[in-house]
Amino acid sequence: MRRQFRAGHVQRQTLLFPVMLELDFREAEQLLEQLDSLEQLGFEIEHFGGRSFALKGIPQLLAQNEAEQLVRDLAAEIAQLGQSALAEESLDRVLILMACHSVVRANQSLSGEEMRALLQELDRVDFSAHCPHGRPVLVRQSLAEINRMFKRS
Repeated sequence: MRRQFRAGHVQRQTLLFPVMLELDFREAEQLLEQLDSLEQLGFEIEHFGGRSFALKGIPQLLAQNEAEQLVRDLAAEIAQLGQSALAEESLDRVLILMACHSVVRANQSLSGEEMRALLQELDRVDFSAHCPHGRPVLVRQSLAEINRMFKRS
């Protein structure tokens, strides 16, 4: 997403059915002020008047299932960071928030095809062995450690 943002075009997925957002006054005000910033991040959001908004598109790399909460969280985060929210020093915080909403969660079932696709995508990402929060993404174990786990000498 960082590469796409810096290239000036975050790939967007248009939603088949727009998600209607009904926000409280403070959230609606924050979202209105941040529509341009959110559009730069790949969101398509239309103000429907008052405190209502239609979410019509999301960044292609994100899952739709948490899109509504992500929009609320992003508007609040960008408002908190201020006008330069998408400047270099703040961009990572915004992208980390977006990434956290799109991850595979613990105990989430994946098909074999989804697992293979996830590992293939992981091979293409330039990162350390930790997520943005510092948790390990990869763990290296020796053959001896694996043998001990299965009680083999």
